[in-house]
Amino acid sequence: MTANRDPGVELPGLRPQVLALSPDGRWLATAGRDKRIVLWDLADPTQPKMQVAFGNHFHQTEIYRLAFIERGPWAGALVSGDWNGMIGIWRAPDARSEQNVKPDRRPVAKNAAGGEIAIFSLAVSPSGRWLAAGDNDGGIRAWDLDSAAEPPKELLFQCQLGHRGRVF
Repeated sequence: MTANRDPGVELPGLRPQVLALSPDGRWLATAGRDKRIVLWDLADPTQPKMQVAFGNHFHQTEIYRLAFIERGPWAGALVSGDWNGMIGIWRAPDARSEQNVKPDRRPVAKNAAGGEIAIFSLAVSPSGRWLAAGDNDGGIRAWDLDSAAEPPKELLFQCQLGHRGRVF
């Protein structure tokens, strides 16, 4: 016996690998191998509207993680992380600026030798002050988003016990 399934809502031309939903439920962000972030307006969830596509002039490899910031000075901003350790913090661009938009902040994630790492996880503190990332080498790092420094200073946590390999 097969169940009758609702085919759902189609997001045209999209094969996302990762997604994030804004805290208020209004926006869906999707991203993947094409290095683009697509922002969907869910005002009418039965007919999502693509608001803007951006990011492919910043990310050089596929985007692995997305997260929205809920509170603080960066409330409503979107964070993206990719295979090369590039992290972007984006205030939502509008459709007119999508061709050359760059992130508003660019925390830098490198391994201990200064080489590239892959971002496998992103988390934002409830206050919106701290951004944390886990990588493919077992590293955990954080940035203080209240800091005026650009790029924000990276705090690297040395995990001698327990963490080996990728931090999802």
